[in-house]
Amino acid sequence: MNLCVNLLVKLPNSVFSVLLLVFWTAIGLAFRMIDLTALPPWTDECATIAFSAGHGFRAVPTDQLITTAELTAPLWFDPSSSARDVWHFLRTESTHPPLYFFLAHYWMRLWSPVAGFSWESREALLWLARSLPALLGVASIPAMFGLARLAWGRSVGAIAIAQLAAALMAISPFAISLAREARHYTLVLLFVIGSIACTIAIVRHLATQTLPTLASNRRHPSSPYTIAFIWGLINACGMATHYFFGLTLAIEAATVFSAIGWWGVIERRWLGRSGWSVLITAAIPTIIGVIVWIPAWQSLGDNTLTDWVYDGTPGWDAIFRLLSWLTAMFFALPTDDLSLSLGWVIANGLVLLALFLALVRWVSISVSAMVASRSWRSRSAIAPIAPIAPITRIALGTILGLVGFGLAAILTLTFGFQSDLTLAIRFSYPYFPALVLLVSIGLGQFWQRGIWQPIAIVLIAGVVGATTTMFDLTYLQHHRPDHMADVIADRAELPVVLATRHKHHGQTGRLIGVAWELGRLADQGQTSLNFDDPKTANVRYILARYVDHNEIDPSPPPTSPTQTSGETLRQVVLARSTAIEVWPLNFRATIDWDGTGCEVDPRDRPDVREYDYRRFICPSGRR
Repeated sequence: MNLCVNLLVKLPNSVFSVLLLVFWTAIGLAFRMIDLTALPPWTDECATIAFSAGHGFRAVPTDQLITTAELTAPLWFDPSSSARDVWHFLRTESTHPPLYFFLAHYWMRLWSPVAGFSWESREALLWLARSLPALLGVASIPAMFGLARLAWGRSVGAIAIAQLAAALMAISPFAISLAREARHYTLVLLFVIGSIACTIAIVRHLATQTLPTLASNRRHPSSPYTIAFIWGLINACGMATHYFFGLTLAIEAATVFSAIGWWGVIERRWLGRSGWSVLITAAIPTIIGVIVWIPAWQSLGDNTLTDWVYDGTPGWDAIFRLLSWLTAMFFALPTDDLSLSLGWVIANGLVLLALFLALVRWVSISVSAMVASRSWRSRSAIAPIAPIAPITRIALGTILGLVGFGLAAILTLTFGFQSDLTLAIRFSYPYFPALVLLVSIGLGQFWQRGIWQPIAIVLIAGVVGATTTMFDLTYLQHHRPDHMADVIADRAELPVVLATRHKHHGQTGRLIGVAWELGRLADQGQTSLNFDDPKTANVRYILARYVDHNEIDPSPPPTSPTQTSGETLRQVVLARSTAIEVWPLNFRATIDWDGTGCEVDPRDRPDVREYDYRRFICPSGRR
């Protein structure tokens, strides 16, 4: 172990350091790519695949029985589609900017996936859609290494901290979860890493220009303007990838202006004209990158795709979820209550809590000593860790600011604006790299002095969590259509009609996920249901359009019938010519079954997260 420390600390450009980074990257690649298509696509992934293919969902028929081919038609890549088609459907049917979707479109075009609802084509399409974010997720590992090197410079232990940052990113359950989905979060995460790197570099530069004690650290005057302009370009790209990148901009702005205010009030040193010109250089492309999307935001006012964020009133449950997400960034154990007993879930939860509290303690010991600019001793008889250099303390303060303002922003939006961002872990990406860097800095102090127990516990527990995430044994964010499909395949005895109330393409995607998994089970001979042959297929679907007196869904064509979704399903059942069974999934509407001859399945229903369902057996002939 001491040899490793010497190699990393004394030989920062050594082959050993490069090989260790390659090792972390390979580990991260394995966790992100192995068994990549094990789960069917969930709602948001279906939307990503369809829009990237240059398709929308409005062409999917509503208020009538449709086949699997008709339901999944938006997902199949059309070689005649273009980036213009991608942008058209994003503007008219989605809430996302286009950069990732353009990239995914050309990624799909490069490999030309084969269309069709065969098992092989489905597997190829899903692997292709998920491989791009997986590879972008792998790129975040060396990116975190570079961020740590920039933040800690050439101070003692900088390489050790950078290696820990790469390792934590490689095995982070949160990062792995994001990378294993056909979504745009790994691309925007790269932009967050780049933007944070520029933030740290600029704050350090401003400090050297403002504080006399740091004058010896001043660099060439042209360098900060280049970094500032790159910073602005990265910010513009981040906004073109995900609108929530704006939260990263707010966090960084709060950090930068807090530093400037601290220097002015406490240090009695105010930022000069050259410093403000550097910030303006970064602000111009950033502001342009924000302004261009204002017309798109204005069109989102009547969109219902994000209404779920505003459902309910956040309480202590939001605090609990936030702590759970913070833990899941570093540790995970099997906590899927659909597969485990309650006792195991509680036990695993307590272990995760203990790990998280231990990590907080270890990092706090190191960071508090560095912030206080004093040495500290561990309980073992080792040499104290010396205080860090003043310029490095500036970087540490910036990182602490990014993490602190990141958590404050989540809590403010959740409780102040009743927009509960704790409902999904993915909304934590704006400050996630800063938190990884902070933990790496804390653990790096133990590395420098040969205290291996905290590092070993964190890395071993991290690998366990990464493995748990890779095999989908923990629940982080998405729905589980595979569980719903298992229930249907196990109980279905007649031709099946899967029905859902259609409000927007979110319901279409949720139904596609179930159909996808049922097709896999059929191809593997685990169910008698048939999907591939339109003439003999015994599974049909209906998207009963959501219409009531209070809200008219604008997504279907205006010529669609205006009867209620419950009445639509009733008419379909009455029109049957053979015995069928009807499965309303998340229908949440009154259905009048009188006169249909249908009877509800009296057996207990297995719990399926995010799927509220019933099974009705409708014999041939009407009573």
